[in-house]
Amino acid sequence: MNYPLSLLSSLVAGLLLASCTTSSTVVKETYAGVLPEVRAPKSITYGGESYHVGYSAITTSGVFVEYFRKGQGPRSWTKLISLRTTRPPSTPSNEAGLLLKLAKSTGGSGALLENKNSGECIADFMLPKSGNLEFNLVRYAPQTGTGGTKSLQYAEMIPHSKCDKKNLLSLRESNLKRIAAIKIPDVGNAN
Repeated sequence: MNYPLSLLSSLVAGLLLASCTTSSTVVKETYAGVLPEVRAPKSITYGGESYHVGYSAITTSGVFVEYFRKGQGPRSWTKLISLRTTRPPSTPSNEAGLLLKLAKSTGGSGALLENKNSGECIADFMLPKSGNLEFNLVRYAPQTGTGGTKSLQYAEMIPHSKCDKKNLLSLRESNLKRIAAIKIPDVGNAN
């Protein structure tokens, strides 16, 4: 995929609020792996590291699963992967646009990277978290045959001591390549 790597001239220009973009209510959730009603991989490899399920939920708008490195979890992590599905009608550009609109409404800014050939989008944003900077990339893709959207999020906590422009641009470039190349696993209701 060809996503422009130079869309943001400075990653420290804006800080965003990360949130699930579609309004939804949690119907059922667990902090102990994958819910029996959810179809999702139990682990994912990203950037040469293994991530295991630490949270899953069924919401009124879809399914959400978070993956963490060994010894980490929802309340204490340095890197995470999440998978989401959003029920129809939903498109990658709408979902990414909603995320960026939410961010801008809270005083932040962000970048939307679109691949016109595949219909996929990447939302690229950061936000402050407990003395750190949370770096995020969320790749949205059409969910084949459903009219919905699936997404893959990579997030990493960056200590403020490593938040210089050169480090952030390097982190962004390497992860844009990774997230664009990975096949987004399907998650959904098991039935």
